[in-house]
Amino acid sequence: DAAAASRSCDRASLGDSGRSDDDDDARRIAFMTANYRPWIKSEEDAVKCLAHIRKTEGLILNVEKAASVLASIKADHEKSTPKDVPFKLPQIYPGFLLILQRSSDKAA
Repeated sequence: DAAAASRSCDRASLGDSGRSDDDDDARRIAFMTANYRPWIKSEEDAVKCLAHIRKTEGLILNVEKAASVLASIKADHEKSTPKDVPFKLPQIYPGFLLILQRSSDKAA
């Protein structure tokens, strides 16, 4: 179908390493859908976000960096926030974009 073809084309443009682009993209998409709610609610959201940051910021998400950044932010939250206040991603886009920037490499 047209939507699946579009996702496939978007995914093909996102790769950044010696591994198969599809493998890298699947890892990025899986990470984003698992960790970036409410910003990323579906595979389609992840594909759109990855294409957007590549086009507008010249960045490609690095899953290892992203995991490290998220762990660091959560650790800082635990140190500076009462235990009964759960961690949440930033509620406005500029805050989320900073996380994406810290979690990404420059596109080739």
